[in-house]
Amino acid sequence: MPFYAHTANDSNKEKILDKSKWQLLSHHAEEVAKLAADFLKNTPWSKTGRLLGMLHDLGKYQDQFQNYLKDKSSTTPHAWVGAGMFYQNHKWQSPLMANCIAGHHMGLQNWTDDYAKELEDKLISNSTVFETCWKTFKDDSDKKLTKPQSFDELSEIDREIATRIIFSALVDADFLDTERHFRETEGKPINPYLPIAMTELSKRLRKYVSKFKQENSIDKIRTQLFKKCFSQGVTTESGIFSLTIPTGGGKTLSSLAFALEHAIKHKFERIIYVIPYTSIIEQNAKVISGALGEGVVLEHHSLAEWRRKSDNSDKDEITEIWEKRASENWNAEVIVTTNVQFFESLMSNRTSACRKVHRLLDAVIIFDECQTFPSRLLNPTLKRLNALVEIGRTSLVFCTATQPAFKKSLNLTDGFENMREIIPESMNLSDHAEFQRTRIIKRNEPSPLSIESFCEELIEKEKKSGCAFQVLAVFNTRKSAQAAWRQFRDLSNNSDGVFHLSTLMCPMHRLEVLAEIKMRLKTQQRCITFSTQLIEAGVDVDFPLAYRSKGPLDSIIQTAGRCNRNSESKEPLPVFVVEIENDKIVSDNVYTTGTNTAFGLLHDEQTQVSANTIQKYFRLLYNSANLDAKTIERSAERLQFKQIARDYRWIENDDSYSVLAPWSEKGKKLILELCNFRDLPPDRKLQRQMGPYSINLRSSVIREACNNSLIQELSNGCFVTENVAYNKFIGFNNKAIALGNIL
Repeated sequence: MPFYAHTANDSNKEKILDKSKWQLLSHHAEEVAKLAADFLKNTPWSKTGRLLGMLHDLGKYQDQFQNYLKDKSSTTPHAWVGAGMFYQNHKWQSPLMANCIAGHHMGLQNWTDDYAKELEDKLISNSTVFETCWKTFKDDSDKKLTKPQSFDELSEIDREIATRIIFSALVDADFLDTERHFRETEGKPINPYLPIAMTELSKRLRKYVSKFKQENSIDKIRTQLFKKCFSQGVTTESGIFSLTIPTGGGKTLSSLAFALEHAIKHKFERIIYVIPYTSIIEQNAKVISGALGEGVVLEHHSLAEWRRKSDNSDKDEITEIWEKRASENWNAEVIVTTNVQFFESLMSNRTSACRKVHRLLDAVIIFDECQTFPSRLLNPTLKRLNALVEIGRTSLVFCTATQPAFKKSLNLTDGFENMREIIPESMNLSDHAEFQRTRIIKRNEPSPLSIESFCEELIEKEKKSGCAFQVLAVFNTRKSAQAAWRQFRDLSNNSDGVFHLSTLMCPMHRLEVLAEIKMRLKTQQRCITFSTQLIEAGVDVDFPLAYRSKGPLDSIIQTAGRCNRNSESKEPLPVFVVEIENDKIVSDNVYTTGTNTAFGLLHDEQTQVSANTIQKYFRLLYNSANLDAKTIERSAERLQFKQIARDYRWIENDDSYSVLAPWSEKGKKLILELCNFRDLPPDRKLQRQMGPYSINLRSSVIREACNNSLIQELSNGCFVTENVAYNKFIGFNNKAIALGNIL
């Protein structure tokens, strides 16, 4: 009798009883095998991918599963059969590949003695099922199985990365073929992915840049840097690179120029931009899309809600299908994503996250503002990136004005041994007057300034300015930024143009405030901004005066990058570093060490912080930190994939929860929709839509807010902010009763 992998649905998603429309199991296995092998074609594991594809659904060759397809009366687990095939045959790398098949629905598991024993027991107690499935498979398939490649010569880390890549190829192939089958029977269009040649994208970028006006010296330097990156991309071998360009030097387009030419030279298929914060990701994506054209750049982050056709009439159904699928498996030429999305996918064990990992091969990966990498995860992070380069066809570019010390050292044992700088020292960028736009002035006060004294100083400066006052003040904590915003408004008696920015505001709220700040700066209107560090890394704002609360060196330099950014003033403008009372992150030892180290390295006044000083700072910082605080390597040695995924969190939020905010009509609409779920958790579609309108709060803050009726916990376990507790100036406000509802 024929054996089937899947049933079929009609256009109304009703099950089709005519089995001629169902997908034959032999056909599904062959298609998955072809796809998985193709995904791994430039690796040593193409044959392994094919073998896994052929055997991943071996357990469906049993009457119980075929009966399940007929009436869905009882589930019949099937992955253990294919896993057992690999586990019994030690020539087939049993633990690694057995884990891939066993987890092709539920994810990679911790391969422990108990887990192996459980699989052994299942094989023994179900030996008849196992033997029947294997015999039936051989009778049903005319394809010869080939022995997979050996893993014996690979190091421990390379075996782990290889397992992740092979697993990724398998689950993506399985997802794609299953989706194709159901879309065909439902009469829906199938994604006609039409790749755009890197040579074409390079032509578009050159044409775009050729139109730039050379009105001043900074424009000319940006053009020089751009041309240098183009030429370096053509000539360099693949590997690991740094791109160190001062703030305002045009590193987004320069890094794109290098990546495109490098991809053409090495026949790479995609470029992946990895960016730390959502506050700059859409800004960078807009720059790249402007150069390469609409429909080229795939944005995959919490703000990239996949819009329905009704929300955007310009998008046809085919484009929507491509966007949704590409966001799941990154099948695009240019991808813009976040550190969180990138690294937690690389280290995940879940099928949905792992699908995209094989796309990290044949790619140039650009890490923008790479100084933001958390030191507590640095050794395992760099170790896996190095493994991608060693075993895959991948090049890495670390891009920032404050280049961290990622080269191998006594403490950074998994740093890079060979890291090449794209911009040669002969260009002497730091000596150019155009990049000496600010004077960093370290204030040595006898005691820390109170928030009130600090605001009084700003008010005095505004009185003496004689024009629309514009200043940026960056603090270490949300509490201080909010307190300064309140204090200044109260003391100045003028709230016009006074802004607050922090993660107490949902992402869409912050983007709208940033847009108004940029408009005011451009039109010379009053603009006084109190912000946390979120404004530092890459946000394109240009203030004539800035203050930075005593903090880490890279943060101070990044704040300086928001001052005189476009060299409007030929004279360096001041950036004051001051110690503000109680503005400390006492719970973060690394941050405290960085703050103290920075103050020791800074002169009382300087126009440039040298590259040597920056490197020294990071070396001192890393020497005092635990660079594998979550013992990821110990888990990796024991193939604990599930444990690694649990411990490797880019943002430490073990005690925080997402709270949906009523920002704009869209936020309020989402709250109503969430409430309608009642006892059910929101589906993935709604979760994606909620991201741009949510904030993260500690559980203790949420408990107190719930007691004060400022946050409501729904019966489905989700949290929403009450209108009275969300303020149009500062976001979530746990003192709402005192301030009043001014949403």
